[in-house]
Amino acid sequence: TVVSNVVVNALKEGKKVLMSVLENPDQVATRLASINSDMPLGWFLKPDQVSDANFASAKGALESLKQWDNQLKVVGATPLALLKSMAEKFKPDIVILDYLQKYAARYCNGKQGTKASEGGRAAREFGKLSIDCNAAGILLSQVSRRNEEAKGRRPAMEDLKESGDIENYADVIMMLYWPWRDTRSEKKDPLLYEIDIAKNKLGPPQVTMSLRINPETLRITDWKEAKNGSSEGTGTVRGESSCAATEGGDGSTEGDS
Repeated sequence: TVVSNVVVNALKEGKKVLMSVLENPDQVATRLASINSDMPLGWFLKPDQVSDANFASAKGALESLKQWDNQLKVVGATPLALLKSMAEKFKPDIVILDYLQKYAARYCNGKQGTKASEGGRAAREFGKLSIDCNAAGILLSQVSRRNEEAKGRRPAMEDLKESGDIENYADVIMMLYWPWRDTRSEKKDPLLYEIDIAKNKLGPPQVTMSLRINPETLRITDWKEAKNGSSEGTGTVRGESSCAATEGGDGSTEGDS
C-alpha cells in the first residue's frame, strides 16, 4: 500500500517506474487506480456488487492509467539479470522489487546454504542493479513473526525476516508500524500508521512520520490531529531511548513491509 502510493506520486511527477512483483501484475493496476482516483478498492475487485454508475467510474479510473503507459512497467517474477536488462532499455527513475524473501527463495535457493545468506545475496544484487541503472531502488521485506510476541513493541532492523546483509546494503531502512493493531488500545486511532526511519546514510535516523491510510481507497495522507486539525505528517525526531523501526508495506507482521 505504501509503495503503491509512492508509485502514483512518482508517476504524477513525470518519473518512470519499473516494478517486479511476485503476484499477479494485474492486481497492481487496481491498487494504483483506487489510489489515483480515490475510489474504494471494492469497486474494482467486486464489480458485481456495486451500482452501474460506480462500475463505470471504476472502469474509467482503470482506463486513465493509460496516461502512464510510457512511464510505468510492471512485470511478474523476474530474475535480477533479466530485470537489469529491462531497466537498461526502459531507463526508470525508480526500480521496485516486491518482495525480497520470496524472490530469494525462488531464485537463490540452495546457492548460499541459508535463507539469511540467500536474502543477503539478493539484497546485494538488487542494490548493484539500481546503482548500475542510476535509479532509486525500493526493496520490500517481511518482518519476523517473533515481533507478535511483544505487543506494542515497535519493529527494529533486527526484526527483518532472514535479514542477512540487508542492513549493510541498504542506504535507508524504513519500518512501518501500526500502533492500533499492536496495542488494540481505544486511545489509538486505527487509521494512524507510523514510518520509522531506522537507518539513513543520507541524513539523521530516528525520525518518525505519522500518516493516515484510508482503508477503502488505500490512499495515504498526512496525519491530522482530530482535536485541532493541525498537520503532523512532516516528521518528528524520536528520543535516543526509542526503538528504531522499517520499510513500508501493508502494516502486517508477516506481510510486505
